[in-house]
Amino acid sequence: MVRSIAQTAWSLPLTKNGKSALVPPGPWIYGFTGIGAYYRADVEKLRDVVPKPLEIDGGYVFAYIIEIISVNENDPNYILELPDAAQYHEAAFFVKVRYGGNSYAYCPFMYVDTDLSMLRGLLVGFPKKFAKITYTKIHPLIHGEPRNGLKLVGYASRSFYRLLKISITLNGGKVNKIPLEDMGPVLLPRYFPAITPELTNVKELIVLEPEIKTIAWTGSAKIEISSGYNDILDPLKPIENNIKGYYFHLYLRPKALHVLTKEFEF
Repeated sequence: MVRSIAQTAWSLPLTKNGKSALVPPGPWIYGFTGIGAYYRADVEKLRDVVPKPLEIDGGYVFAYIIEIISVNENDPNYILELPDAAQYHEAAFFVKVRYGGNSYAYCPFMYVDTDLSMLRGLLVGFPKKFAKITYTKIHPLIHGEPRNGLKLVGYASRSFYRLLKISITLNGGKVNKIPLEDMGPVLLPRYFPAITPELTNVKELIVLEPEIKTIAWTGSAKIEISSGYNDILDPLKPIENNIKGYYFHLYLRPKALHVLTKEFEF
């Protein structure tokens, strides 16, 4: 049986066996570890980063800085041969929105530090850019297990300017969910413009429905958000000081992808 290109490669470069593709076909599963902050931003300002016809639901935002281990279930050896591609860091924002009576987590900005993760995300609609991303990593023989009083910090910067800083102090208990999960399925703006009349335009909102398992520890947080010449993040700044913090491990496996709507506008 002859396999289609989509079965051997999800991106260029194309070769007969598909091995040279930057993004090999999945399915992919993901393991997250990192820190997050849950807060409220100004609803009116959020309209600058959330397209119509989505409705902003209360101004709730979840931001994180994490490390990801991605595993290709179609090719388990990928992470053994190319760990520098399959393991990466990520920083992102998710805004709680509503559409058609349902709740979603809309992602307006996301940053990563490997080419595989960047293109794999862009194909689906994750609005990714390259950035320098790091956070405080703990070791059980140095720090012990997560506990009250433990402080962790993460940073994301790009083109010599800082985008995001999250600082958390654990002072709560252990939980099995983070607020991102309560926002609803992830909603993504998949956009590929027709840069000439002969090419096809793609403009659609994609819903990602994941299977998720979480272990998290709660606390308080501070978040600093800065805009740059090519990164207009000011609408995502918090409007309150009561910010919830999280240190978490999360397992994610995409279950379904489907189109919510083929039209959106700012």
